[in-house]
Amino acid sequence: MKIQQDQRYYTYVLNQLHRWNQPADKHWTPHPFQAEILVKLFSEDVKTIFVQCGRKFGKTEIIIYILWRWALFNPGSACYYFCPNADDAKEIIWDAPDQRGAKRLPDFGPPEFIKSIIKSELRVELKNGSFIKVDGSNNISAIRGYSPSLYVADEYGDFHPDWEGEMEPNRATFDAPAIYIGTPPPRLWIDPETPHHYVRKAKQVQDEMADGLPSFWVKRPSWDNPIPTVQAFLRRTEVAYKRMGKHAEWAREYLAEMVEAGERKVFPNFNAARVEGNTHIMDNSDIISYLNG
Repeated sequence: MKIQQDQRYYTYVLNQLHRWNQPADKHWTPHPFQAEILVKLFSEDVKTIFVQCGRKFGKTEIIIYILWRWALFNPGSACYYFCPNADDAKEIIWDAPDQRGAKRLPDFGPPEFIKSIIKSELRVELKNGSFIKVDGSNNISAIRGYSPSLYVADEYGDFHPDWEGEMEPNRATFDAPAIYIGTPPPRLWIDPETPHHYVRKAKQVQDEMADGLPSFWVKRPSWDNPIPTVQAFLRRTEVAYKRMGKHAEWAREYLAEMVEAGERKVFPNFNAARVEGNTHIMDNSDIISYLNG
């Protein structure tokens, strides 16, 4: 009997999350490259996921779906969404409307499972004891005491550089999965010997994959989002960026390429960096060699 009850609950929750009980134009269906992330997390039990993606790939909606699904199917879970700072988080994922006109995070999941919504804390509490909490990476002092069941680091390239050092040990309590996602930063190196924390994390996850650990890295350009309005936007934007000579910015923001800031060349070599009087030229081969080990 319990198996049947669990199956009914599972089916009902998925029905609500995907809105299969609503008209077809209201259904939520992940595109294939969003679904790839879901398979890694929910079917293959991958613990660390790094998605190097372009803007408008569809990361926000897949993040919200993951948070709700994990919280609903894992009672008592502490699920966290982080972005560079709490003010951005409120704008990006709390108050901003989705295509249905509903607030992205608070209104995404089935309301009958919500115990309370605490807007002042950007927190959704569920009747099964789980909660979803929105926070910023600048809140370094507070995260030391967190015990997450799952967390997402959105636009990780813009995070406080000390954030991961404080957050990573918190995963141990529940062996929490972690998802790092966002576009590459415009500055790939802090100094000639120190890569940006985004680059370092990408390299770490790639190495873990190669070693057979439960980690997954993938690069997904904006073009992987098949929604017609997004495709039309990208075609116009590509023309505009290239007309203005912003080839590097286009490659970084929409093709998800690790390209150093600078617009003098089509795909410019990385800028020369002066450190203690010494000049070191960081060109494309530097970052490729670093990422390839």
